[in-house]
Amino acid sequence: MDAHIEYSMFQAIRPHYERIAKYSFIDMSSPCDKHTLLYNLPSVLVWILLIIYNVQHLIKVIQYRHDTDAMIKTVCIFLTTFIALIKQLGMSMHMKRVQKLYDSTKGTLLSPKNSRQKKILEVNEKKMAKLQNLYFTLVMVACTLQSVYPLMYRARGQEVELIIYFPIDIRQSPIFEFAVVYCNGMLTIQAYIDLMIDCTVVTLYAQISVQLTLLRDNLLNMVDSYEDEGGSTQDKADTCALEHENMGNDATIRRRLIQCIQHHQKIVWFIKEVESVTAITVAAQFFGTAWIICMIVYRMVSVIFFTTEFLSMFIYFTCMLWQLYMYSYYGTQVKVESEFVCQSAYCSKWLAMSPGTRRQLLTVMTVVSVSAKPITLLVAKIVPITLQTYISVLRASYTLFTVLNEK
Repeated sequence: MDAHIEYSMFQAIRPHYERIAKYSFIDMSSPCDKHTLLYNLPSVLVWILLIIYNVQHLIKVIQYRHDTDAMIKTVCIFLTTFIALIKQLGMSMHMKRVQKLYDSTKGTLLSPKNSRQKKILEVNEKKMAKLQNLYFTLVMVACTLQSVYPLMYRARGQEVELIIYFPIDIRQSPIFEFAVVYCNGMLTIQAYIDLMIDCTVVTLYAQISVQLTLLRDNLLNMVDSYEDEGGSTQDKADTCALEHENMGNDATIRRRLIQCIQHHQKIVWFIKEVESVTAITVAAQFFGTAWIICMIVYRMVSVIFFTTEFLSMFIYFTCMLWQLYMYSYYGTQVKVESEFVCQSAYCSKWLAMSPGTRRQLLTVMTVVSVSAKPITLLVAKIVPITLQTYISVLRASYTLFTVLNEK
């Protein structure tokens, strides 16, 4: 198990890495270029525009503070953009640590040891790509509809008010059309950055789950031959030595067991680092989504069914549900995979080991079961990121909606 297949964990997350690098969250330039104005200018301009855009929404919320319905309609968009801005800030604060996190995926310790494990990583890579494309499609459709329905109502001669503050009168053409384009452009930029951050975090969660799967596979097949699995020549020779020496020298199994221990320690470090780096991002997502979903539903019940505005709100609602579900699903996957680590060790061919190696394996199983039972990703080091938490958030949103709807 010393040698590895020419495939690394980094290949599965490279697309997300490159996208997040475009917004200067991660430095991919040379050291001599990263302090130049040209390098920092796009990031600075994006930050200034997004802050102005959020301030405009905040002013509108203050103006509508005495009108509950109008204020909720404004807060619905403002909370979404404000939480996205917080997530962007949280990611920007840890650029160097995020870079270190990505660099750690290029090592051999997290690489597949045979063709079977390589296939597991490749399947996960394709799944992540499909998930990102689906999420991207939903977000872009929602943003497009947000700009289409004001223009449609305007073309019909209906009075349309944009839920954002402008210091000038925008009711006249072509100022109104320019205002709609501005709002849609800023919303699309913010939504795309938010999408990119979500997909990056979820991909890291998925890679943790896959690494636990590979660890279980290594534990389960510590004694097995690698002849049909694309293993190294050294592994095959080691296996033959085991068979001929009839347990007289089980150094190979001990070496593989040590590699499994190192792999588990690397996974635990990776989990702690991911939790720390994404703490602000994930906390803002979970704590803010309950309010956003509540207000979206409140708006949907007051809109005529099967209109462009209703369709826009419905897709917006779907995006928020999907956004939270991705976090919860892969957080649950990490928990489930970690629960079976000790079981995989027990299901290995430990009868082929010497008594000393068996005792070492038992010690490892005991330590893992006590210190990591099970591995659970947390929001703000308190709330577990699981499907049960997802259901709790939806229940909280429904409770808020019923209280709001009665007033």
